[in-house]
Amino acid sequence: MAQVDGGVLAARQLKHCGIDTLFGVVAGPMIQLFSGGQREGLQVVGCRHEVNGGFMASAWGWQKRLPGIMIAGSGPAVTNCVTPLYVATESAMPLVVLGGSAFSSTTGLGGFQELDQIAVTRPVCKWTGRVDSTERIPEWIHLAVGKALEGKPGGVYLDFPGDLVGKTVDDESVRFRTAPEISRPHPDPDVVVRVADLLANAERPLILIGKGAAWSDAGPSIAKLVDLGIPYVCAPMARGTLPDDHPNFANAARSQALAGADVIVMFGGRFNWIFSIGQRSLASSPFVLCGELARGSASDGETERTTPARSQGRRLGADQPLPRRRGDRAGTATRCHRDRRGRDHDGDLTGDPSLVPESQPIECGDDRIHGRRRSLRRRSESRLPRPSVDRCTG
Repeated sequence: MAQVDGGVLAARQLKHCGIDTLFGVVAGPMIQLFSGGQREGLQVVGCRHEVNGGFMASAWGWQKRLPGIMIAGSGPAVTNCVTPLYVATESAMPLVVLGGSAFSSTTGLGGFQELDQIAVTRPVCKWTGRVDSTERIPEWIHLAVGKALEGKPGGVYLDFPGDLVGKTVDDESVRFRTAPEISRPHPDPDVVVRVADLLANAERPLILIGKGAAWSDAGPSIAKLVDLGIPYVCAPMARGTLPDDHPNFANAARSQALAGADVIVMFGGRFNWIFSIGQRSLASSPFVLCGELARGSASDGETERTTPARSQGRRLGADQPLPRRRGDRAGTATRCHRDRRGRDHDGDLTGDPSLVPESQPIECGDDRIHGRRRSLRRRSESRLPRPSVDRCTG
């Protein structure tokens, strides 16, 4: 019967969960977790700062559809992890921070870097926990990984008292668990019918795509709606769910599309600051639906099931131009940009065939498309100071 420490137990359980990479800054009392990871064949990525390591881990988790694992020492090392934990929770990215803490036997007596790390991390996490015995380390890690993934993904903090990390136990007495099984949410069938009816009767529908749709790989299902002639706008981290060169991609005319739509359906996102808190849409649209299926690994999950099949009976919006405001020129779209004060403005954008309504005739010649760009380039070049001959040679 072999004796193993808490670091080896943690590494083995992470392998059972399908995780093969660890990020962290080597520091006590978590050195055993780094050595245990190397012993168990995990890739250990050493970082110079906990903030950097936390962001690296959360990005890895987003790409792998698994929680990124960040290992940090006690005290200031854990407080450095508050920022990536907050970003992971707010951005729905799975991240688990395994933080070392003062020895249990010295709690309250002024141990090295003693801090109530649960209280520090709780406001920015989905869930926090503290290991209470070495034998239960695999169970605690299994729980933390599941909490980071279930529902809306986010940040999780698990506290490791230093004495429990270094303690050795009989490996045959420890129970390891398989990867947690995360159930996929299912939409209300009545809501699916309601969405289909609204889209079937809409004159200027608009689809908003959030990062939850990307997390759920819902692009092919949403494409069936978009291909009926419905314009769509992607949130920043949803870019790539559908191609940017699709003729109905309307990000460059986002403000105009939101203001002119009569039905807006959100897939896998929220009406947060990215979409003006929904206020612009609510003011102009009689129906605003938030398909906030984005509540987790199915996350935003069952987006595929909400794609209304009933809308197939009519080619939605095929003969409808992109919504235009009063005074806009026919055959043009607007680009939303920001001035130095951060306010939104609409500027004319001409010559982009992907943004001009299908019902409007356009000219696709090179002069029409690229002429303005060339004139702007000449104008900018004319403003550059020309160095004198003396400066160049001397």
